This record gives sequence, C-alpha cells and structure tokens, in this order.
Amino acid sequence: MDKYQAFYEMVKEWTVSDYRTQGIKAEVILDMLLSKYLEEIVALGLAYPCGSVKLLAKEIPLNIKNQNLNAKVDYLAYAENTHTLFLVELKTTVESYKNTQFERMQQVVDAGVSSFLNFFLNEIVQKKVENTDDAGATPTKKYLYTLWHMTDKLGIEADAEAFSYIGDSRHDKIALHEKELARDQQIAEVKKVAAKINEELGNAKMTALYVTLNKIEKLPNQYHQIILKEIYDDERFFSLLKESNKYEEWGLMKDILKELLVPPDKWFQIGCKSDIVN
Repeated sequence: MDKYQAFYEMVKEWTVSDYRTQGIKAEVILDMLLSKYLEEIVALGLAYPCGSVKLLAKEIPLNIKNQNLNAKVDYLAYAENTHTLFLVELKTTVESYKNTQFERMQQVVDAGVSSFLNFFLNEIVQKKVENTDDAGATPTKKYLYTLWHMTDKLGIEADAEAFSYIGDSRHDKIALHEKELARDQQIAEVKKVAAKINEELGNAKMTALYVTLNKIEKLPNQYHQIILKEIYDDERFFSLLKESNKYEEWGLMKDILKELLVPPDKWFQIGCKSDIVN
C-alpha cells in the first residue's frame, strides 16, 4: 500500500468512526464529503443540466425575527436556468429534523430574496466591515471570504487588494492616513459588490430543499428531498460528474459514503463492510 492509499484508508476509518461517535456532529462530517459535489447533487435531484447549479455559500445566516445570528442554513445554491435561489439543508437522521427549523426556512422563503439578500449583504457583512475597528477580526474576515466566494461563483469582478486589507494586524507599519484609505476602499468595494449581487439575484425566485442520507418521511412535502442513498451510485449522477470533471474523486468519496449508509444495527458486526447497504 503506497502512502496515498494509506492516508486515504486512515481518513476513511476515522471519518466513519467519528460519524458514529456521540458528541460529533454527523452533518459536519457529511458536509466535508459532499460540498464539492453539491452542485451536481442538486442538479440531478431537480433534473437540471450540468453546470446550471452554483454553490454560492455555506452556513448563511437567516433573517429570522427575534432571533440572533445562530439561525443559519447549510448551503445557498443558485440555479441559473430557472433563476432560483435554494436554501439547502443537510439532514443525516430523522432525529436531526426539527419543525422549528422548517418554520424558520419557510419564513425566509416567504419574505423573499430581496429581504434575504439585504439581511446578509447589508445588515451583516457591510455593517461588520464598517463597524469593526480591527478588520482582521476572524468573523469579519470569514464573512468577507464568503462574499468573495459569491462574487467568484456569479462572475462578478471584485478588487482582491481591497478585500485583503485586514486592519492593524498586518498593516501596523503603514501611516494612519494610508490605513484609513485602505479601509475606506474596502468598505466601498463591499458596497459595490453587494449592489452587484443584488442586481444579479434580487429578482430571483426562492425555495428550499433537503439533502438526506435516507428518506425522511416527516419532512414537509412542499420542499424537495434529494436522497443520497438513491443517487450516489446512479449512472445519471456519474454522467454529471464526468461532465464537471469530478468523477474520479467521487469514487473515493462514494466508498466512504457507503460506510455511512450502514444502518446503526449493523455497526456492531465484526468486519462490517460497505456491501451491507446493498
């Protein structure tokens, strides 16, 4: 076994072990495996063509009345062919679904895209940049990174130098007026980019969908449920992956996913293997 195969086997072993361990969020582990392929998963689940779905962001705050920033959705995806924004929630078990979470998502969908974008782009990102003395603060940098990623996915030009200014932590030797200028440029760039994203997406439709390991009966019928167990070995999915040049890596991810699909009553069998799910 070469070192790369040995590393993969180690990652696979610990991924499966952590997935089955109390106190470790299963969704976080599954997210690590699926993020690269989420665009194709959504495209297949909705019968959209390859390349039509873009993963814009992860862990996006939701504009919920009387709630703090802890209300988030796992993914924000955009389908160009139908001009639709999708709030995508990843679910691993029946127990992980909560009615309150559905109600929050429904509230955001009902409020519309304009309200959603204004909350994230203006009320959160823009205000964090404007009001944070140290632009290098970790939360501010991470929101800026998300905004930068969205511009890349949407083909919107953004000034990398303006985004890269992070306050005194890296610019402690430059003159105060130069720092103020760099900060003003960053604020102006964020406002410009936010306006362009609003222009691109402001009139889009909005809905929600769920990506689940197995079918979850209690999920609301009005939102589409994409079931990984039904598509992970599907030839149509393989075709999408081949078109987007992701097929080879999926073979490795699929083997780990098959282990995660093993039902809990089979975890305790000696030599438990992937073919138990078949």
